[in-house]
Amino acid sequence: MYDPDGDGFGLFSSEEERDKKAAKEIELYLNENDWHENVGQVCVGVVTSAATRVDVKKRPPEKDLDENGCDAEGDYWNPDFNSTCGYKLLPL
Repeated sequence: MYDPDGDGFGLFSSEEERDKKAAKEIELYLNENDWHENVGQVCVGVVTSAATRVDVKKRPPEKDLDENGCDAEGDYWNPDFNSTCGYKLLPL
């Protein structure tokens, strides 16, 4: 569910819980004379996939890096990084 003036983006464990929260948030937009224009931005849906870490590679021990901070494969390791990875959309 998304509510621009409320909690922003939220995930729920059931459609019933999600829809109950959405109905409650929509009611908050009602005032004595009309609806706030942002009520049209309240929306609900089903998330099917999420960006997930893939191909995680842990930083080699310092003794295995050369003087330039590169490993045996020639990959540079930033001193602030403990690992590298890619990201891919995977089904939930």
